[in-house]
Amino acid sequence: MPTVWELIGRNGAIGVITGHSELLSRRHLESSGWRDDINISVQGMQDETHFAEIVINGGLDMDVGMMRGDTLRAAEKLKGKTPGLRAIIVECSNLATYSADLTEFLGVPVFDTISAANLVEYSINPKRYI
Repeated sequence: MPTVWELIGRNGAIGVITGHSELLSRRHLESSGWRDDINISVQGMQDETHFAEIVINGGLDMDVGMMRGDTLRAAEKLKGKTPGLRAIIVECSNLATYSADLTEFLGVPVFDTISAANLVEYSINPKRYI
């Protein structure tokens, strides 16, 4: 979280999309490096019908289009309640596959577990340019 805050110039707000906002505690946020001076806005997915059915309740018949729709609805809610939204952190690993959709929809950078893993991988196995 502090890295994203620095990347957006320490102004505006970081939106956090999480699987269940009531389960994402202050302690979780602080463990990720969040501090009171980092402006965040949290949007949970627990009220999105297909997400709740599949991820929260363990359903087995996932529909990619419906999950994408739920993710974009949550993003729209987040945008509506977050003036100055400058970046998104997708906390829920189940949603990392929709990061490109979120970037296109919101027009802000999106950070997720896959982008974090790619950064680590690149740092220990950088591309050879010569």
